[in-house]
Amino acid sequence: MHNCISLTFKEKAKQLVGHRVKVVTTNGTFNGRLYAVEANYLTLRILVYKRYIKTFIRLDEIVALRRE
Repeated sequence: MHNCISLTFKEKAKQLVGHRVKVVTTNGTFNGRLYAVEANYLTLRILVYKRYIKTFIRLDEIVALRRE
C-alpha cells in the first residue's frame, strides 16, 4: 500500500544516505556511497585509485538516483 504523503526528491535521497547508489546527471554517471544530502547538493563518496574522495553533485543536475 502506498503512503498518502508525497516525499520530495531531497527527502527520498536522504533515505539512501549510507547506501551505495548510482547517480545519473546531465554531466555523466557516478557510483559510490551517498554520504550526505544538503540544501542544493549531495555528497558522494567514491573510490578512486584505492582512496576515497568526496564528490559534490548539484541536485538540479541529477536526472536519476537509485540504490545499487
